[in-house]
Amino acid sequence: GTGITFTSTAYNDNDVLRCNIMNYSYAIFVSNSNLNTFKYNNITGNSKGIYVEYSSSDNDKIVSNNISNNTDYAIYFWGNTWSNSPSNNLIQDNFIKNNTNYGIRLEYSHNNDIKNNTLSNIIMGSIFKHTSQMVIIR
Repeated sequence: GTGITFTSTAYNDNDVLRCNIMNYSYAIFVSNSNLNTFKYNNITGNSKGIYVEYSSSDNDKIVSNNISNNTDYAIYFWGNTWSNSPSNNLIQDNFIKNNTNYGIRLEYSHNNDIKNNTLSNIIMGSIFKHTSQMVIIR
């Protein structure tokens, strides 16, 4: 199952703050929903951490979360084409550790700011495929 899901433009401008999200297939699943904030959450022991897809998933903020011990990835932004991809998002000040595959993975995603995240004990680290106009600050 899924811990928290926003899958429509009818579900915009949500704040998910200070939640413990554990033991799900997807901890957080966002599709075609924007202006969401995910902050101060503990996301651990899931298959997938935070998954954001498609073009209406813009202007989301993933800030100051502990994302650890997930069996696939911590954060994944995905679109299937340039015109159908998440953009203008912020990934900042997250502590990402002990995730089996990727810490942060972006595919067909653009204009994102990735700032001051701590990644440790990640098999594949971060990957950016078909992405553009990113700001990455370590």
